Amino acid sequence: MQGSFLKPPIVISGSRWRGLLPFLCSLPFTASILVVLDAPSRADPSAWDYIWGGAALLAFAGCNLYFGCQLIWPSKVIVGPEGLISRTTFGPWGLAKSSRYDWSEIDGFELWKHHTFASVGIRLKRNQRSAAIANPVLAGSLEISAAKTCELLNQALLRWAPR
Repeated sequence: MQGSFLKPPIVISGSRWRGLLPFLCSLPFTASILVVLDAPSRADPSAWDYIWGGAALLAFAGCNLYFGCQLIWPSKVIVGPEGLISRTTFGPWGLAKSSRYDWSEIDGFELWKHHTFASVGIRLKRNQRSAAIANPVLAGSLEISAAKTCELLNQALLRWAPR
């Protein structure tokens, strides 16, 4: 984590160790699809077998590419007096999906616990909600725990939100 409340912005990067798990989990699926396409189980495979196999290969290879890029260029959450930016980068080309929220749009942050992981949800003020995203979630797998991130963001909201 870089920066502090005294020297903003606070930058929380994605954890490469936590991002390694989905990458390693998708590799065996990609490899197994390659093996099946190389040596089909039937003597006379149809064109549909290759089409479905190719589609599955593209899906898992795309996951490998995305998770691999997240290992090299991890997501970031940038917190400053102007607001909050959640940025997910994809590759060296600077392709990024950024979500920006002013402090006036945010009502608070809450810890969302799932079965195996936790994430930080953003409670938007009632007039800021859209039909598509009622409560957005920050970029996942950050270098500090979701509970500490939630606590830090609530402190930042108290400090920098307009009164």
